[in-house]
Amino acid sequence: MFTPGEVVLYNYVEWLKEQELLWSVPAGPGGVGGGKGQADAAAGGEGGGGGTSRRAAAVKEAVREAEVVELLRALKVTSGEPYIEKKSTFQAHVAPVKSFEEVAAVMDALLSISKVRAATHNIMAYRIHNPPTAAAAVAGAGGGVGSFVQDCDDDGETAAGGRLLHLLQAADVRNVVVVVSRWFGGVLMGPGRFTAINNTARTLLEQMGLVAAPGGKGRGGRH
Repeated sequence: MFTPGEVVLYNYVEWLKEQELLWSVPAGPGGVGGGKGQADAAAGGEGGGGGTSRRAAAVKEAVREAEVVELLRALKVTSGEPYIEKKSTFQAHVAPVKSFEEVAAVMDALLSISKVRAATHNIMAYRIHNPPTAAAAVAGAGGGVGSFVQDCDDDGETAAGGRLLHLLQAADVRNVVVVVSRWFGGVLMGPGRFTAINNTARTLLEQMGLVAAPGGKGRGGRH
């Protein structure tokens, strides 16, 4: 993969980043891949020397994000394929959770990825099932169902979080957190943005077997 004499760590990290679905979404304003201003800066000033510090900073950032990718794997975060509609890009992320602390850990890890952090909105919803206690199960009369801890966050996309949570409730998806990142492309979508957000989430949930596909079977997130 690499030849002797290369800066192996830097090249390995760059190669690793290219393998992730997360890297196929557009960079935010001022993000990686900028235009003429970055090119001019890269050229360096009189006497040079600027390139070395910039390269060191790039290596440090690449290593940091590679570590976050490993953390996302440890948290079992699954990211779906980016979906584009009317120049906006949508991408869903799903992870198993059993407590609010795990929800917070997933969100912190996702937002440590520069491209996710640069999204216009990161809409989130989670739903955690707490099994009934032994006493409640014996009592019956609805006491054997247990309870749910659930919440959502619009992240500036008013009402989107509630709709995403409703999707989890309607499909009885349990013990998961779902995040849909949206990178606004400059074209207003009106109410259609809510359909795009939920469809993006539902597609990934179906692929993971947590929601039944039309005409098929799913586990409903009962684990």
